[in-house]
Amino acid sequence: MKREEILKKCIERVNKRGGLKITHSVIWQGTEEILLFDHSFCKAFWGEDCKGFVNKANQLICHKYCRIKDKENAHCYQPLWQYHIQQLALAEDRLKYMEKFL
Repeated sequence: MKREEILKKCIERVNKRGGLKITHSVIWQGTEEILLFDHSFCKAFWGEDCKGFVNKANQLICHKYCRIKDKENAHCYQPLWQYHIQQLALAEDRLKYMEKFL
């Protein structure tokens, strides 16, 4: 997929989820980085589900797809959007990273 197509599909996904209303025409070359690292955009793109849970001692007790018996003593340690924004920062080609989730 071409870079412009990837960006357009990312924007469509965010718009469908109701997170933001962005038109592709407002994006010009070089500004996609600003959009890709925008917290509201990332929350809408990846969601705010939890990647894992920790107990009160801050010890990881399970990852996203586990069942927690004692939910009162566990809390989310990192929403998915935060995890992916970190991975995006490390990616050689940020749009190619995004393409994997379309």
